[in-house]
Amino acid sequence: MFFFFAMGVKMDLRMMFQPEAKAVAIGISVYFFTSTIPLIICFILTTYSSMDTALANSIPYIAVSQASTAFPVISHLLTELKIINTDIGRLAVSSALFCDAIGISLTAVVLSIAGNKDKNVMTTVWAILSYAGLVAIIIAFPIRPTLLCMQKHASLGKAVPETFIVIIFVAVLVTAFLSEIVGQHFILGPLLLGLAVPAGPPLGDALELKLHSLCVEFLYPIFLAVSGMKTNVLKINFQGLWVVGTLVFFSFLVKIGAVMAPAMYHNVPVQEAVVVALALNAKGITELVIFILLKEKGILTDQAFALSVIQVVVTTAIITPLIRVLYSSPRQCISIQRNSIQHAKRNTELRVLVCIHNQESIPTILNLLEVSHATRESPVAVIGFLLVEPVGQTTPMLLAHQLQRKPGRFAHVFNALHHYELQNKSCATVQLFTAISKFEAMHDDICQVALDKRATIVILPYHKQWAIDGTIGSVNGAVRNMNLRVLHKAPCSVGILIERGVLTGTLSVLTNRSWYQIAVLFIGGQDDVESLAYGARMAKHSSTNLTVFRFLLFGSEESRGPKPDDDDLIDEVRYANRGNDHFEYIEEVVIDGIGLAALIRRMEDCFDLMIVGRRHQESPILSRLGEWSECPELGVIGDMLASPDFGSISLLHFLRSYQEETPFMEIVPSESANEMLLVMANMTLVCENPNNIQSKGIWSQSNPLNFSTPLLLCQISIISIISQLIGFCLKPLGQSSIVSQIFGGMLLGPSLLGHDKALSLTLFPTRGNAMIELIATFGLMFFFFLIGVKMDPIMMLRPGKKAMGIGFSVFFFTLTLPSILCFILKNYLTMDTSLAHSLPFITISQSITAFPVIVCLLTELKFLNTELGRLAVSSAMFCDVISISLTAIVYSISENKGGNAMTTIWALVSYVAFFATIAFTVRPTVLWMLNPGPEGKSVDETCIFIILALVLVVGFVSETIGQHFILGPLIFGLAVPEGPPLGAALESRLDTLISGLLYPIFLAVSGLKTNVFAIKSEAVWVVTIIVVFACLVKIGAVILPAIYSDVPIREALVLGLVLNAKGINELILYNYFRQSEILKDQEFALAVISVVVVTAIITPLIKLLYDPQNQYISTKRNTIQHAKPDAELRILVCIHNHDTVPTIINLLEVSHATRESPVAVITVFLVELVGRSAPMLVTHERFDKTFLRNVCSSGHIVNAFQHYELQNQTCVTVQSFTAMSHLETMHDDILQMALDKKATIVIIPFHKQWAIDGSIGSVNRAIQNMNLNVLNKVPCSVGILVDRGILTGSSSILTCRLLYRVGILFIGGADDAESLAYGCRMAKHRRTNLTVIRFLLFGSENNLDRKHDTVLIEEFRQANIDNKRFVFIEEVVRDGEGLAALIRGMEDCFDLMIVGRQHQDSPLFSGLDEWSECPELGVIGDMLASPDFGITASVLVVQQQRVGRNVNNWPTQGQPVLNDREPLFNHDVRHEGDTTTMV
Repeated sequence: MFFFFAMGVKMDLRMMFQPEAKAVAIGISVYFFTSTIPLIICFILTTYSSMDTALANSIPYIAVSQASTAFPVISHLLTELKIINTDIGRLAVSSALFCDAIGISLTAVVLSIAGNKDKNVMTTVWAILSYAGLVAIIIAFPIRPTLLCMQKHASLGKAVPETFIVIIFVAVLVTAFLSEIVGQHFILGPLLLGLAVPAGPPLGDALELKLHSLCVEFLYPIFLAVSGMKTNVLKINFQGLWVVGTLVFFSFLVKIGAVMAPAMYHNVPVQEAVVVALALNAKGITELVIFILLKEKGILTDQAFALSVIQVVVTTAIITPLIRVLYSSPRQCISIQRNSIQHAKRNTELRVLVCIHNQESIPTILNLLEVSHATRESPVAVIGFLLVEPVGQTTPMLLAHQLQRKPGRFAHVFNALHHYELQNKSCATVQLFTAISKFEAMHDDICQVALDKRATIVILPYHKQWAIDGTIGSVNGAVRNMNLRVLHKAPCSVGILIERGVLTGTLSVLTNRSWYQIAVLFIGGQDDVESLAYGARMAKHSSTNLTVFRFLLFGSEESRGPKPDDDDLIDEVRYANRGNDHFEYIEEVVIDGIGLAALIRRMEDCFDLMIVGRRHQESPILSRLGEWSECPELGVIGDMLASPDFGSISLLHFLRSYQEETPFMEIVPSESANEMLLVMANMTLVCENPNNIQSKGIWSQSNPLNFSTPLLLCQISIISIISQLIGFCLKPLGQSSIVSQIFGGMLLGPSLLGHDKALSLTLFPTRGNAMIELIATFGLMFFFFLIGVKMDPIMMLRPGKKAMGIGFSVFFFTLTLPSILCFILKNYLTMDTSLAHSLPFITISQSITAFPVIVCLLTELKFLNTELGRLAVSSAMFCDVISISLTAIVYSISENKGGNAMTTIWALVSYVAFFATIAFTVRPTVLWMLNPGPEGKSVDETCIFIILALVLVVGFVSETIGQHFILGPLIFGLAVPEGPPLGAALESRLDTLISGLLYPIFLAVSGLKTNVFAIKSEAVWVVTIIVVFACLVKIGAVILPAIYSDVPIREALVLGLVLNAKGINELILYNYFRQSEILKDQEFALAVISVVVVTAIITPLIKLLYDPQNQYISTKRNTIQHAKPDAELRILVCIHNHDTVPTIINLLEVSHATRESPVAVITVFLVELVGRSAPMLVTHERFDKTFLRNVCSSGHIVNAFQHYELQNQTCVTVQSFTAMSHLETMHDDILQMALDKKATIVIIPFHKQWAIDGSIGSVNRAIQNMNLNVLNKVPCSVGILVDRGILTGSSSILTCRLLYRVGILFIGGADDAESLAYGCRMAKHRRTNLTVIRFLLFGSENNLDRKHDTVLIEEFRQANIDNKRFVFIEEVVRDGEGLAALIRGMEDCFDLMIVGRQHQDSPLFSGLDEWSECPELGVIGDMLASPDFGITASVLVVQQQRVGRNVNNWPTQGQPVLNDREPLFNHDVRHEGDTTTMV
C-alpha cells in the first residue's frame, strides 16, 4: 500500500497527461493491441485445444494481464541499464506512463463489473461513478489543493513539518479504506493520493525519504517473496505450460509490433524501436498484484497462478540481455567538426555550457564568464545546466527554462545568470536547462546538450568541495564518475572547475576594486594550447591581469627549440598583447618534477584563477609527480594544484581540449457474520474465512468491515484521526501527547463508545484484535529500536556521580518502601483476590523511570537544555540501566513455569550471551559497514536495509531465549552509533512513520483494553494510596541526594516531579501483566488510568514551580562600553552553518586583539539534534581529530578558528563547543555559556540567508525564535550578524589587498553607544577603514540625550585624531524619509555596517517602523537587512545589555546608562553651554 503511494509520489502528472505525440501513439497502440489480439489467441486456444475447465476459465485473465505496462518496473530497468536519460529511455517511460493511465482506469471498471455478482447494471454504474468520485476527490478537490497548500507552506525555507507527514500517512490509510468501500483494490486510493502529491522537493522529497528505506527497500520485497511462496510449480502440467507459454509468446510479439508501427511512423530508427518495445515488455510488481488479486477471488487456480508468476520472471530475465545486445551503451555524442577555443575562427561566438551542481559555485562561475570577455564582435553564449538528482521523483527529465519564468527552487541561480546577461546586453545570451536524473546517467544529458547547442567548452564541477579551513569538506563520487564519462564522450573541449571561493571570498569582477589575477601554466601539448587560447581571450578584459608561465626543461633541445605549434601560438598571444600592461609572460627553466613543484608552490596566494591543461607530452619535467596523483581526470599538474596539502588557495580551472583520437583512459563506471468464536475454558478461539481478505465494495450488498483488509484500514484510520484530534484539543492545556493517545483509545474502547456492544462488534470485533495488535507490536519494536539509537551508551554507563546517586536512590527507595506499604495493605485490609494478587506488581512498576518519556516531557516544557534537564536525563538513563537488567532477570524467572532452577540459569546465561554478541560482534560489524564510505557520502541504502532486517532478527532471538521481544531491538539500537551519519539517517527515515503512526496505535490499543466499568470503588483508593505514596517516595528519593550534591531545594523538587513522569514503559509492563493474567480488567484499567492521571498532573506543577529564565540573570554589567580600558574582550560566537565563518573571522580580526587588550573567542556550533534523544554540550579538545571526524561537520570550522588563533598568538584564545539540541531550546545553551564564560558580547546568526542574486535564499523561523529568546534573556550585550558575504565575497582581511571598510550609523541611545564602543576597538586595526555617520534631528540642539551622545562621540573623535583611516560625518535630517534616503545612498560603500538595535522615540523614525518585518533588528537594522534596500554589506545589529526587563518593547526597558564610568580615553571633557572642549 505504502509502496504504491511512494510510486505515485514519484510519478510526474505532466508526463501522464501531457506526453508527446509519439508517446501517446505508442501507449494507445500497445494497450489496444495487447488487450485485443491476445484475447483472440486465447479464444482460439480454448476453442481448438483440449484443456481442463479451470485452466480455460483462467486463460482470458492471463491474456488481459499482458496489456499491463508497469511504469516502475520499466523505470527501474532502464536505470540499471543506464539508458533512462537517452531519448529511447524517455520515450519508453512516457509511453509506459500514458499506458498506465489507461490501464488503471480500465482496471477499475473491470473490478466494478467483476464485483457485481447479481448482474445488476445500476450496481455496476454506481460502482464506476463512485470510482470517478474518488478520483475527483483526490486529484481535483479537495485533497490536491490541500497538498499544494502544504507544499507552499513547507517551501518557505524550512523542512516539511512532521505534522504534515503524519496527516498524509493517515490520508493514505483513509484513501485505501475508501477504495475498498467503493469496490476497488485498496492500492488504488494510495496510488491516486501519491499522484496528487506534488513531485520533488520539498514535500515529495520528504515523503520519499521517510518511506523509501522501510517500505520500498524492506517491506516491499516481503510482498514479492510472499508471491513466490504461493507459487507451487508441482501443480503445473505440460498442457498448461504449453497453452500459457504460447499465449505469452504471441503477446510478447504483439507488443513489439504495437510499438514498432507508431515508432517508425514517427521516424524512430528500427533498432531503437525494438529496444523500446523490449523495455515495455518488462514485468514486475503490477502484474503480481493483479495475479494475487485474481487468485484470492478464485479466478486463477494454483496452476494458473504459478504459470503467471513464472512468466513474469522469465520474460524479465530474457529482455534484459536482449536490450544490452541491441543497445549496448548510450549513444556517443560524435561531432563532425572541431569544437574548441583554439580552432575557433576569430571573433566567433564562444559557446560555454556551464554545469551547476550547487549555488555556492555560482559567484566563481559568473567571474569566469565575465572574464571570458563578451563583446559584440565576439559574443558569449552561455548554456546554464542545472544538475538535479531526482528525490521523490522517478522519471528523469530535461527541462528548458525561460529566464522570465523562474521556478522557485532555482530562482536564485536564474536571477544571477539573468543579471549577468543584463550586464552584458547585446554581448551575451543565456539559455537555461535543468537535468533531473541520477548522476550515473547525467553525462548523457550533458553530452547531448553540448552536441545540440554546438558548445565550444563544457565547464564541469569538481567532485570535492572545500571547507573553510582549507581541507576537503565533502566528496561526491557520483559527480566524479559523471566527470570521467563527460571527459570520455564530450564533443568539445571540457574544463573542470575547482571552486575555492569559500577560502578567499569570491569577489565579483565587476564590483571588485582590484584586478582579477589569472595565471596560465604552460608545459606543452594540445590541452595547454587550449588553456592558452582561453587565457588569450581573458587577457582582453579590462579588469584582468594575465600571467603566462612557460616551463622549459633544462639542457633539452626541446626547451631551446620548442615545437612550432606551441611556439607559434605563444608568439601570437604575446604579439596580440604587446601593448597590454596587464599581460605578463614568464619563462622558467626547471630540471625535474621537484623543481617544477617548487616553482608552482611559490605562486600561492598570487592568483584568483589558475588555468592548466589536463595532459602534456611526456617530459622529465613531470618525473615523480605522477606517483602521488589521486585524481586522473585532472592530470598530473591539475591534481597537484587541487590537493589540499599543496597549500594553494587560488581557484583552479582545468581544461581538456576536444580530441578526435582515442580517449586517454578507459572509464570504468564506478527499490459478526464472518467470524465464529469457540470458548474453551479460559481460551477464546476465533475462526475466520481465509478468503475474506478484500471486500467487493458496498455496491455488492456486503459490509466491507466483514473483510480483514478494510477492517484493519478502518481501525487504524479511526485511531489515528481521533488521537490527532484529541491531541490538538489538549495541546493548549499543556498535556503530553501520550495522554491524548491513550485517551483516544479509551474513547473508542469499552470505557466510552465501545460500551455499546453493537458499535464495539462492528469496529473492533474479536477477529480483528490479532491483526491490529500485530501492527502495534511491529511499531513498538521499531519504536524501541529508535529509542536505543537515540540513547548515548556513555551517558548510561558513565552518567556522573550526581546522576548516579539520584538514579540509584530513586530505583531503590521506590522499589522497597512502596513494597512494604503494599505488604501492609494486603495483610491488614480486606480486598478481593484479584486485586490482592495484582497489587505487588502494580507497586513494583512504580520504580520505573522511563527515559524516553522524560525526554519528551522536558522537550515539551522547553528546558531540556538546562542543567536541571540534563541531570534529569542522566539520572533516568542510569535508572534505566538498572531496571532493564532487573527486568530481564524477573522476566526469565516469571517465564519458568516448571520451577526448574537450571531453566532460569540458562535463560540468564543466554541473555548475557545475547547482550555480549550484540556488543562485541554486531556493533563492530555496523562500524565496519560505515567505515569504508568516503567523507560527505550519505549512508548506503543497503546498510539501512541490513539494519532493519537485524531488528527483526534480534526481536525473534529475544523471544527465543525467553525475553520480551522489545529487549533485542532496544539493545541493538544502543549498539548503533548515535547521531550522524547512521543514527541521523535511521531517525530521519523511520521516526515519522514509526513514532507518528505505528507507535500511537499501541497506546490506543492499550486504551481500547481499558474498561472503567470493571473498576470497583474499594479498589480505586487502594491503588491510589500505592501510586501517591510511590510518587512521594520518588520525590524524597530525589531530594535527599540532590541536596547532598548542592542542588537547590526547589530544583530538587522539580527534578522529583520530572522523574515521576510515566508512559510507554509502564504500559508495556501492564500489557504483559494482562497477557500473563497477572492483571485482570479492573487492575489493568486502574494501572492505565494511573499513567494518564500522574502524567496529566505533574506537567502543570512543573511549569508552576520552575522557570528556567531566572538562572540567566547577571549581577553586573557585561558590555563593551562599560568594560575597563584594555580589558579582555570576550566574544561568544554562535555558528549555524559554515557559510558565515569567513565573515565572522573578519569580524573577530577587526576586533583588534593585542597583548594589552586580548580577545577571548568562545565558539558555539549550533547543531540540530537528529538521531539522538539527549542534547549535548560538547567541549572540543584542541586537535581532537576523532571528535572532529565524528561530530557533524564542525571539524573544518574548528580548524578555521584555530588558524585564526595561530595568526594572533599571545593575543587571542579560542574555545570551541558544539551544542547539539533542538532549535526550540538552543537559546538555553547560548545563555548558559554566556553566563559561565562571562561573555562581553554574543554574536548570533540572522535567520535569513542570502542567495547569489541578492534575494533571500532561505528562512529559518526556528533561528529567529532563538534570536528573540537570546535578546530577551542574554546576560550581556548581543549582536545579530546579517551575513552578505555571498554577494560581495568574504575576502580575508589578512590576505586581501584592500582595506576593510566599516561603517557605524549613530542616532543615539544605549545600543548605538555600544556600537560606537565596538567601533572604537576596530578603528585601531591597521587594515580597517572606519566611518562614523551621526544622524541629527533638525532643531534638537538642546536635547539632553543629544548632549550625552556628543560627549561620547567627541571622546571617540579625539582618540582617532591622528588616524587617517577614520572619518566622522554628521548628517542633519528632518524625518524618516530623509534618513532612509541617506542610508540608501551608502550602497556598496562598506563591507560591514554596525548599528544599534533600538533608539529613543524620535521623528527620525516616522513612517519607518510601519514596514518593519524583523523586530529583533530594530527599525534601522531591519531596513539595512531588507533585500529591497540595495545594501550589499554585512550588517551587525547591536543591543547593549538590559538590566532586568523585557527588551522586546522599548517603553518598558530599564533606564539605559550611556557613560556611568570613567571616560573612554584619558583626557578631560569640559562643557560650556552647547560647546564641548577636549583637553
